[in-house]
Amino acid sequence: MTLGRTQSPTRWVAVGSLGAWTAAWDELVDSAPVPTPFLRSWWLSAVSDQTAQFVLFLDGSELVGGVALERRFGVPALPVYQFMGGGPLCPDHLDALAAPGREDAMCAALREWWQRPGARVLYADGLAEESLLERTFGPDTTTVIDVAPWDVLPTDPDEYFAARSQNLRKSMRKAENRFSRLGIRHHQVGQEDLASALDDFVRLQQRRGDRQALLAEMRRLSHAIAAGVAAGEVEVDVLQSPDTIVAVWISFFHAGALRYYQSARLLDPDFRDAGSILLLEVVRRAIRQGCRELDLLRGAEPYKMRFVDRQRQIKRLHMAHGLAGQALLQALGAARTARAAGRRAWQRAAGFAG
Repeated sequence: MTLGRTQSPTRWVAVGSLGAWTAAWDELVDSAPVPTPFLRSWWLSAVSDQTAQFVLFLDGSELVGGVALERRFGVPALPVYQFMGGGPLCPDHLDALAAPGREDAMCAALREWWQRPGARVLYADGLAEESLLERTFGPDTTTVIDVAPWDVLPTDPDEYFAARSQNLRKSMRKAENRFSRLGIRHHQVGQEDLASALDDFVRLQQRRGDRQALLAEMRRLSHAIAAGVAAGEVEVDVLQSPDTIVAVWISFFHAGALRYYQSARLLDPDFRDAGSILLLEVVRRAIRQGCRELDLLRGAEPYKMRFVDRQRQIKRLHMAHGLAGQALLQALGAARTARAAGRRAWQRAAGFAG
């Protein structure tokens, strides 16, 4: 554990796990502008490793704020941090936490903590819109990388469905009738069948060519999903035919919000509407359970805007301290730009060849 003190009444500690501060940390998450499940203690405990570092800010013995990081790479004298669980798991709405009414004090404490002697880099995706970190360090430290479509939910499932476009309602009715004729049924997965459902999720993802990075994280992800189900904040749903699992859907239920996380389905054209059918089933259940927000998380796929009307920005935080940190930050940005250019060139070539 590393200890430090700021000029404000707070002191900070850097620890590898939340320990006795777990309950207080979760209270801070729940009071955030967007109470993201990716900062709940059960998620962080499941995805953290030996590089985890919780920087906790204390007023006496009271936890008043904190930020969850993990070390990506770098030499001991020049660490590079990202948000805990970052990378292929794609956590969203991440930020530093502050107790209500202590935001200004946390901004000051965060600046003092970051500007302590030594070089370091924070290069992290998934930052929340209107974040405390951007407020602390300025808009020049962030870049918009994506959006998270979302909307407020009504109190009646029928009202939600009636608000969708006529074309969507018509296509969903046809799909439901087609699936019924095929003997495809929806059900929510219980704890006893969770491991099997996650195996089916992997099997369905393996049929796609763009899921290797996610599949490489399945040990951490399976651990996190099991922890979330046990905490009552993750639900897994499937569509099942008489012969096989057609689709798997993973959602977060927390703080009055339904947040869609991951899904997978058979690519057969007969099952092309499986994801939309599952989404509607899960939304209907969420509304009946009292959820008042639907968040489809990161990704501007056009199908999402058929189900919601609003968007939040998802940002990247990129900042450095010290001359060595600034040089490394520039190199990281250049490398990312080069990789993006290479992907675009490959896509153009593949499109031309096809």
